[in-house]
Amino acid sequence: MFERGIHIISRALIAFSVFIVVLAVCTVFIGNDLEVSEMSLYQLGNQGIAIETIFQGLLLSFMISCINEILDLFHSMLLLWKTILRVLLITLTAVSFILYFHWFPSDLMPAWIGFGISFMICFTIACFFVIYKTKKENEEYQRLFERFKERSRYESDSD
Repeated sequence: MFERGIHIISRALIAFSVFIVVLAVCTVFIGNDLEVSEMSLYQLGNQGIAIETIFQGLLLSFMISCINEILDLFHSMLLLWKTILRVLLITLTAVSFILYFHWFPSDLMPAWIGFGISFMICFTIACFFVIYKTKKENEEYQRLFERFKERSRYESDSD
């Protein structure tokens, strides 16, 4: 149980770090634009990130981490369905935060397009990471299996 809590916290802090870095970069480049000035995300312009926005990002990161942890408990669920459900739940959570905390106006289409593009970029990077990790794990399992077969063959020959 303790390890699961540590895992949730570490996942949340990684997501939070990415949130803060991306928001800081966006703040520097578009923080003073007139259209952006009505967004609570950029209420300080390019001078920084508001404390309330930081805590909102931290809460969102913990919620995403909990969603991931809950879905990881379903070992028998197909990876495709688990991924679809994960993307759907995370998207709904992020959109809820955008609307509830007024991160940007709901009728500002460029902001929604930017959100969609950034979400897809992050999702694609995460997919490549998972594919790479899975491939490395499969290679390790294959190597261990070959060693096991070799050892089994050696033991059966010695009998």
